[in-house]
Amino acid sequence: MNNCKNRQRAAVAAAGVLGILLLAAPEAAAEGFASGTALCLASVLPALFPFFVVCELLTAAPPPARLLRPLQRLLGLEAPEAAQAVALSWLGGYAVSAQLAGRLYGTHRISRRDARRLLLLGCCSGPGFVIGCVGGLLLGRLQLGVLLYAAQLAANLAATAYDRQYLSDPYFSWHGEWHL
Repeated sequence: MNNCKNRQRAAVAAAGVLGILLLAAPEAAAEGFASGTALCLASVLPALFPFFVVCELLTAAPPPARLLRPLQRLLGLEAPEAAQAVALSWLGGYAVSAQLAGRLYGTHRISRRDARRLLLLGCCSGPGFVIGCVGGLLLGRLQLGVLLYAAQLAANLAATAYDRQYLSDPYFSWHGEWHL
């Protein structure tokens, strides 16, 4: 308890110091904000926007259950909508995953367990950002971006396998009613 309060005090002190530094050099802060915004508008946003649009359009369509069934079985998902959401999350990234998990769970189209798995599986950046921005622009090699993207997916799959093996809880399973 005391350790937690010490961390909170340290965080508040650090935020205060950073705020004072920001006010002490407003020109540098404004220049940093302008260059960061320009970078975002020139590279990050164009890399991410098409994936958001495609994911939104594909979410409105019914899931192709036959095509998604192998993925659904492999990941231990109960609903085909959850498998569709995983595939779209791998294209759109964690923001798409969170939005889809909330929407599908809120409308009772997926179980709580599937929502939890969807958040585990979709906890990654999309390929547009990792491959295009990080690999292509920052590191100068698209191959490194592909490797980083594959490493993200492998980590998500490993976390889900661990969840399936060791954290299975009957509370999260689907039995035709919702336990909140």
